[in-house]
Amino acid sequence: MCGIVGYVGSRQASPFLLQGLATLEYRGYDSAGVEVLSPDGNLHGVKCAGRVSTLADRCATANLTGTAGIAHTRWATHGAPTDKNAHPHRDCTGRIAIVHNGIVENFRTLREKLLKQGHEFQSDTDSEVIAHLIEDAWKGPAKGDLALAVRYACRRLEGSWALAVICADAPGELVCARKGSPLVIASTPDGAYAASDVTALSGVASEVIQLDDGQTALLSEDGTVSVFASDGLAVTSPATFKVDWDASAATLGGYPDFMIKEIAEQPEAIERLLQDRLGPDGIRLDELKMTDEEISAIDRIYVVACGTSYHVGLIARNLIESWAKVPVIVDAASEFNYRDVLVTPNTLCLIITQSGETADTLAAAKKMRRLGCRVFAITNVLGSTAARESDGTLYIQAGPEVCVASTKAYTAQMVAAVLLALFLAHKNGQMDDTQVKEHFEELEQVPDLIREVLKRRWQDKVAAKCFEGQTSALFLGRGVNSTTAAEGALKIKEISYLHAEAYACRRDEARADRAPPGRLPRRGHRPARQRPRQDGLEHPGVHRPRRHGHRRGDRRRHRHRQPGRDRPLGSACGRVLRAHRGRRAPAAPGPLRRARPRPRRGQAQEPRQVGHGGVAMSLAGVGVDIVEIARMDAILRRTPRFRVRVFTPEERSYCDARSRPAAHYAARFAAREAVLKALGTGFSQGIALDDVSVTHDGGGRPQARLVGRAAEVASEQGVLEVAISLSFTGEMAVANAVAVTEGARPRGDAAEDPAAQLAASFKEARSVIDELERVQEDRYHSIPEGDAEGVPAAVGEE
Repeated sequence: MCGIVGYVGSRQASPFLLQGLATLEYRGYDSAGVEVLSPDGNLHGVKCAGRVSTLADRCATANLTGTAGIAHTRWATHGAPTDKNAHPHRDCTGRIAIVHNGIVENFRTLREKLLKQGHEFQSDTDSEVIAHLIEDAWKGPAKGDLALAVRYACRRLEGSWALAVICADAPGELVCARKGSPLVIASTPDGAYAASDVTALSGVASEVIQLDDGQTALLSEDGTVSVFASDGLAVTSPATFKVDWDASAATLGGYPDFMIKEIAEQPEAIERLLQDRLGPDGIRLDELKMTDEEISAIDRIYVVACGTSYHVGLIARNLIESWAKVPVIVDAASEFNYRDVLVTPNTLCLIITQSGETADTLAAAKKMRRLGCRVFAITNVLGSTAARESDGTLYIQAGPEVCVASTKAYTAQMVAAVLLALFLAHKNGQMDDTQVKEHFEELEQVPDLIREVLKRRWQDKVAAKCFEGQTSALFLGRGVNSTTAAEGALKIKEISYLHAEAYACRRDEARADRAPPGRLPRRGHRPARQRPRQDGLEHPGVHRPRRHGHRRGDRRRHRHRQPGRDRPLGSACGRVLRAHRGRRAPAAPGPLRRARPRPRRGQAQEPRQVGHGGVAMSLAGVGVDIVEIARMDAILRRTPRFRVRVFTPEERSYCDARSRPAAHYAARFAAREAVLKALGTGFSQGIALDDVSVTHDGGGRPQARLVGRAAEVASEQGVLEVAISLSFTGEMAVANAVAVTEGARPRGDAAEDPAAQLAASFKEARSVIDELERVQEDRYHSIPEGDAEGVPAAVGEE
């Protein structure tokens, strides 16, 4: 992830070099440096451990002048991140300077030989040996030819490299070389530029040259560029591609960081990829460049990728095998290159790589092509090596990815995998035009669904609190979501360096006893139940996993579950919100639920009958609502009149006397919503905010008081009583309401089938409250003795 920038021309080099390094900061680094060839014929450089801004401050006082220079941001591999180990590195004479991306695998052998020859090293890096090798070639067989000296030095290297080299004795020249690490160059009227990423050149050139493995390039101050093959012969037509986005795409653009920016850009990236992909004859995928007969003859598909792209490959396998009925083998590229593979004339190899420069993936592509296999690539970077090594390329068009962890490229790659699976299924005759169109229309809804998820940013904060102070995380998933769990664990490790693992749901049962010590938060990813397809076939992998742990009235715990382990609030809050926004409110639990055992799966449940003063009673409606305490606190502080306008004097007196007033105000506001849901209405039909309030009986238990229009609505429906319960779970206030009436008087849609309606409500509410109660009890058990005062309202119920 190191960054290289170089320039030779007619303008001052240091401003562009520093700007280029700032553009490449997203790649991650621990030190940076600049080397400039000054008019006095000497090299002058500044380097330091730390940020590019620190380097810029030092360069300002160093007064670097010169029209040729190189710069680098380093992520330490060999040697600690210190000033002396930062790039650029010089030879013994101080006349040659280099910057290097990659790893020199035989550097120890080379270093020992160079030391015996009298060379002196100033750093602990593997890169410094390259400067001394160039020095040897410059004085020996190259005889003053810098480009030839670099080629001689590269012949002695093993590993991967992207190089930029300047020499005080060759003014007006900059030499670049590449093997395994990306490097692009550009020719302009004011000079020639080089960089390890096109983002650094997007502001100065609209077209760049992508160096191939083994090639070197000589950049001259008049802007001309000469490219040479590994044997020294000139390359007359080097690979070029246009830069189709501007430099602003690699800036924050008002976002706090690149991670947030690229998460927010996911919908637009998917929309670009889907544009014009559906035609009258199915999915348009001309990039595959195969005839219908060749596609139908495919007998197996190898999917090869690394890291995040490997997880996309697992999803692609599920889709292709399910829809196209073609066997798929998914391999990590690093392992694929060391095993024998079975290839036939009808085998297809799919490589997935965001950058198009992943070394192991490219090696796998070359291996499969040697075996006579057709190679298809899914990548993001135009003109990348993956595109050139493949028979066809599907560009995901996600734009530059400028954060360490893959975000929009991951989701765009998944959409590309869906398009490929639909394309193959249609060509194989496994799907007709109507089915393909239906799936594609569902795919077109994904961007808007992502936007809806992004609006719920507060849920991220709630979930993050569950990981605060933790040392490990366990991600669980079922079916396709087991892959999502694996990607989630990878993200946690990449971003926070927190230990994380992912398991399929059933594997957790066998592995939990081997979990690392300490608190272990868990994130669950479970596929939603899906409706049967029109052909009557159920989608696989959608069965609800058996739930472990305890229920009310049953205090037994799963033997692997440890008291004090937090369960994240994300899933519980999400389900409560869905209930809040749905057409039908979920059933609230309360004492009625506890007194009745759960029905077995598939068993119908009749409306609950209770006694009330000798009169047969039925539940008329139920309601659940949740309010974020922090949001209520902010509203109370920002709008003082809100407290007076919404809450009665009795409520204000009660809440203000508590240690956390905002929590109790939030609970009472949630109670208003829950009561109105139980009545089958909202703040409409003339119902005012203060028509519903919360009082307390002699025992301190909360009661709902209805006045005005709210009381009239309840009377019209024959409601005799509305029972409520209030609770606090973490940073959430939850209210449940149950409206009781004489006899069974269902409303609205429930009139058609009241038993089924009420049973469904109870089932959903039971699931919601079970989860909230687990979180609540876990937090209660995790409180150190004597520290209950610091917990939100003692994490209890009113």
